[in-house]
Amino acid sequence: FTHNFSSRLFLYASVYASYQKEPNFDSNIGPENVRAAHFDTNDNLALTYYWLPRLASITSYTFSRVDYAQQSIGNSQDRFDNTIAERLQFSLTTRTSVSGEYRYEVIDYVTAPLDSTTHYLLVGVDHLLTEHLVVRADGGEAIRSLQNQGISTSPYFGGSLDYLSSNHTVSWVTRYGFEAPNAEDVSIRKTWRTGLLLTYDLSSR
Repeated sequence: FTHNFSSRLFLYASVYASYQKEPNFDSNIGPENVRAAHFDTNDNLALTYYWLPRLASITSYTFSRVDYAQQSIGNSQDRFDNTIAERLQFSLTTRTSVSGEYRYEVIDYVTAPLDSTTHYLLVGVDHLLTEHLVVRADGGEAIRSLQNQGISTSPYFGGSLDYLSSNHTVSWVTRYGFEAPNAEDVSIRKTWRTGLLLTYDLSSR
């Protein structure tokens, strides 16, 4: 859902929800190689305001929920994830924009003692290589505080290479950084993920 309140203020909202058996590795759902019925939702709300024609701030909130039907798995996997973020974006040229972002993430497990809070300090760049090719990248530091287990740091990177056409888009997405642990005896988990996403419009409608 998108809505333009004015020429400066824009609202964006998205809701994703599924009930399935196969693990969803894109959104860090399910221990590796474990097939179990679970409910997964990932919802995002973002408000963009243009202070100047080339300077914008993006305030966002993301909510995630994982709930397994099988109690033996759910005891260590069921969790809530809340993330708030503030991003300043500046357009250097019509083809390139740079940004700085702060994120605060809270992961709350229903029963497992794996609760954590994470601070992200990131810088990013978006660049239009050609008329159809766009590169996006965010990188920086992540600082995670674990319940009764101290503080850990990790580099974070997220990026994509997008090919945009009139009726389809192909994106190569890559991400590295902290993720929610998949077992009670694993308190810190760093993961590298990569994959392709194809979006195709069957018609103009």
